Amino acid sequence: MKRLATFLMLMVVVLAPLQALPVPGAITAADAVIVADVTAGSFSGTQYNITLTVRRSLQGPLTVGSSVQVVFIANDKPTRAGVITKEQGLFFLKNTQPAWTIISIDSNGLGLSSTYFPISGAGPVMSAASVTSTPSVQNLVIQELAAAAVSTKDPAYAFRFVSSFSANSSPAALQILQQWAAMPVSALHAYGLAGLIAAGNSNAVQQLAAELPQISKLPYAAQVGSSLHAFHNSDPLADKAIGLIATTAGTPIEVQNAAIWSLSNSHSKYTLPFLYTLLRSSDPLTRSLAVGGFSAFVTNMRVPTGELDSVEALDAVLNPGRSQTSTSNFDTPATRNFVHFGPFQDPQVEQAAITFWTSWFNQNRVALGQ
Repeated sequence: MKRLATFLMLMVVVLAPLQALPVPGAITAADAVIVADVTAGSFSGTQYNITLTVRRSLQGPLTVGSSVQVVFIANDKPTRAGVITKEQGLFFLKNTQPAWTIISIDSNGLGLSSTYFPISGAGPVMSAASVTSTPSVQNLVIQELAAAAVSTKDPAYAFRFVSSFSANSSPAALQILQQWAAMPVSALHAYGLAGLIAAGNSNAVQQLAAELPQISKLPYAAQVGSSLHAFHNSDPLADKAIGLIATTAGTPIEVQNAAIWSLSNSHSKYTLPFLYTLLRSSDPLTRSLAVGGFSAFVTNMRVPTGELDSVEALDAVLNPGRSQTSTSNFDTPATRNFVHFGPFQDPQVEQAAITFWTSWFNQNRVALGQ
């Protein structure tokens, strides 16, 4: 249990804030989804009172050109009282009569900017609007956010789009991400790859590895590379591409760390040659992740689908009596002695584990097909 704990360390009318929701959840909870201008507004304490003028109505009874009074209760007191105007965005509203309340898309909820997506003045561009013929509210929201990213060419807009919809794996969102990934290297191209990687697309991982010298020069390379943390796919070609990213000299440290983390959580024999190389790293965290990768492989640890599932998968390996879905020929008393997850506290224990896994890999290369 001590090793488990160490691993987890790594790893208006309604005058109360509504629960912040991710975009798909906000769409479901909203009585109205609109693109609107903030035409008047003030805040005092934690309460914002705002007038919105509707530009486009994606869901609900509010019509284009109408004005609506909305309230937002922040989780923290604004620095000063004041007036808010000349902002435009995509808002998710709940009808809490006689006023409407904003559903925040940011759990921090520290100010009005945490509640909506900024949207450029123009409507959805044709390339975004034409990706689907299904006029669902989610697809309309996808079109709006994609259009804002395309028209502004602002990396922040692309990042918002990816963080909102890549894990959702909406067909319309994935089609937009594929369009971006096919563009020349740019913010949209890079974030298109990031979104596809987070959605489990192994071709995007291979493309990232091939284009790494160019993408590494971009100021947002770290955000793009961090998508490898969320990648779950047992494709051998993807494992090898991630291995190259993790072991190539000159890879930005944030991208390299994400790749190393992904390698250690793949539990695939195709990652082992790269983990073997990383055992000799000068970085203690990298060495511990390499040992953890070998440990997960030999114990046939289940590949987790998320953070909470990671805890469950690890617990099943470390605690006697827990049933395993299948066994591994490499899970022996000898390997169990050196199974370890998380940072090492004792240099001698670390060196013994590194020596063992280095020798173990060399002895089992043929059996592993390496």
